[in-house]
Amino acid sequence: MSEKHFLLIKKIAQALLYLLAIAFSIKSLREPDLWWQIRTGEWILENGKVPLHDVFSYTREGVRWINIKWGSEVIAAIVTKLSGPESVVLIQAAMSCLILFFLLKWTKIYAGISKGNLIAVALLGVPLLIGTEYRMTGRPEMYSHLFTVVFCYIYYGQSKNASKLISLIIPLQLLWANLHEAFAIGFVISAIFVVASWLLALIQKQSYKLSLQLLLIAVLSALGVMLNPNGIDLLMRPFAIYGQLEANQYTTELFSIINHQYWQKEAWIAFSGILMLLLACLLFVWKNRKHLSLDSLHASNVAYMLLVVAFSYLASTAFRNIIFLELIIFPALVLIAGGVIDKVILQRPKIELRLWIIAMALIGFVHVAVVSNKWYEWTKSRDAFGLEVLSINNPDGAADFLKKNNVKGKIFSDYLTSSYLLWKLQPDFKTFIDLRDLDVFSDTSFNDFAAIVQIPEVFEQQDSIYHFSAVVLYRPQFTVLHKYLYESAKWRAVFADAVAVVYLRDSSADNLIFSKCRAISNTPISGVVNKILNPLHHNYDYEVFDNDKIAASYFTNVGDFEQALKYGTVSYQSGKEPLASLVTLGDIYYNMALAEAAQDKRTEFLQAALQYYQSAITKDKTAFLARLGLGAVFFQNGNYRAAAEQFDEGIKHNSDELNLYLFAAQAYSQLMATDKTANEMVWKYYKEANRLNPNNPVIILNIATAAYRAGDCEEALNFATQLKEVPDFNEQEKNVVKTILTKCGNK
Repeated sequence: MSEKHFLLIKKIAQALLYLLAIAFSIKSLREPDLWWQIRTGEWILENGKVPLHDVFSYTREGVRWINIKWGSEVIAAIVTKLSGPESVVLIQAAMSCLILFFLLKWTKIYAGISKGNLIAVALLGVPLLIGTEYRMTGRPEMYSHLFTVVFCYIYYGQSKNASKLISLIIPLQLLWANLHEAFAIGFVISAIFVVASWLLALIQKQSYKLSLQLLLIAVLSALGVMLNPNGIDLLMRPFAIYGQLEANQYTTELFSIINHQYWQKEAWIAFSGILMLLLACLLFVWKNRKHLSLDSLHASNVAYMLLVVAFSYLASTAFRNIIFLELIIFPALVLIAGGVIDKVILQRPKIELRLWIIAMALIGFVHVAVVSNKWYEWTKSRDAFGLEVLSINNPDGAADFLKKNNVKGKIFSDYLTSSYLLWKLQPDFKTFIDLRDLDVFSDTSFNDFAAIVQIPEVFEQQDSIYHFSAVVLYRPQFTVLHKYLYESAKWRAVFADAVAVVYLRDSSADNLIFSKCRAISNTPISGVVNKILNPLHHNYDYEVFDNDKIAASYFTNVGDFEQALKYGTVSYQSGKEPLASLVTLGDIYYNMALAEAAQDKRTEFLQAALQYYQSAITKDKTAFLARLGLGAVFFQNGNYRAAAEQFDEGIKHNSDELNLYLFAAQAYSQLMATDKTANEMVWKYYKEANRLNPNNPVIILNIATAAYRAGDCEEALNFATQLKEVPDFNEQEKNVVKTILTKCGNK
């Protein structure tokens, strides 16, 4: 291949990578955090200052608020004003391109520009973008991703070539501290390069001039952080934020490496890279074991090893942090893969063009899959390509209802709906709780909220304090409070759609009618951008969305089976989601059976549920909800063997579904009198449930009980010891724990 053709192909491949990064960034706006962030930015622009105390809730009004993200919020507010809220993800697209730009520049310094390395960049760029797109959501953390790469690029360039860019660390750290709370990562990166420099200077007895320079820059950048609206308070903020990882149990993105939900494709990609690095290092050390010495080490190599260790730990603490590790290890992976490719090209020169074609075809394939939304279908993601605000993800209908009906006063809303209402109903609307998490709301605030939505008496206590004029509840969750409000003589459900249900106090409204989700008006720029990336793109087709299935599910949860059957039948007849509709009808009849006192009616409803579940399984034998429902029907009929078989089959195809394990354990517990192996299955399934939902005291108690019955006192004692202080246990449960501890402890 000629040098001219080589350069052209390289440029095309890199351009395709940038295009893929943009495509992954352009998503419909569904992150609820973005709405309060946009609103905060608007408030800052309106008032000409950063709020130092809460101004958006009526429960925490005036409480100290250290808002680190104010800079990014102002940027988001400006973009919203110019081209609508859906355009906020354009900032993400710009950040994604900058991240890729500086990552490639860093990789060039680290790995070099051999033909193999350039091909490796194109090939490995695809899994990199696949592994990082889950955080390409337009949230302020994108600035931390960018600054992490920029800091590494500057420091690595300094250690390799004595770059003058090193002085930029000070203003960049100051800027970072006013954009996102992960700015302390900059301190860590600076500290790592300072330590590496001092360590090598000490070992190799070199001048400390560079080490002193790096130390001075690190100290000045840390002091510069105090130049922000919160002053010196900001320096201590990272420690408080780190503590949130333990205190905040309500955010799935904070799940650590020990939680099964952590292990998604992003985690596998990152830690597969770490494994590859480890194997390459071991191979290198073995091959060069006779020639390695401390004198041959370079500060940049020591710093890189420390970076990998530090960011591996960071990634292990929370699912949202995996992206940092993926970015850090990319240059080393390129070096490893590029070295292999160079050797192959040297032996077979003609394969070079084929590898470029494969790389570009791979990038092009993923790009087409993303912009056509096939990628999100395959990965079962809630995301969708295109600049658009979707009413299937945001409570736009509820906001319009409140505005149209001039509903004022204190409105009780959950943290999943309140942020959008805060933005849409400004400036009068204030929240009960919102997603500013522990920045404003204490951990007890979220515990109190959990009690409110699970215990009606607690809700009534709060109502007596605040005198709610309305309640807005996220439709898919908080079933207990939904049912209580729906049945209450004091409250009336007056509006509902796929996202939220609105309840008004003492309303005279007729029966609740589910509103269909409708398109939200978007600015012209969104259509232009969408068409540029995919000329065949069309905005979301609301006609394919099954509103009736959603309505049937809601009415089932609140116990209005007449309405549930009406909507469930319409859903089934529409043919929009045949499998889901069959399961929904099965759920309706199953719940009708549980609520029915007359035995003949109960039997009739269970038989109907069984038929619908079986029809669903005929369509898809892996449908775990259908297996779960069918097994539950058999369980209610006393056919525990058949129930266990259904749960077993469901587990075979869906090994990460908690409810299947719990139901299977319950079914086998009913078979212990006649089946000697049943207790072993109970034990096995409860242990699997504990893997999926660790530290759940009820599950742990069941494991301890099963182990005790099996005569394994050591295992029983191990789990029972964890339950010595569980305040929520009733007397019977406490006695079981006491019995196990007493009898097994004395052996």
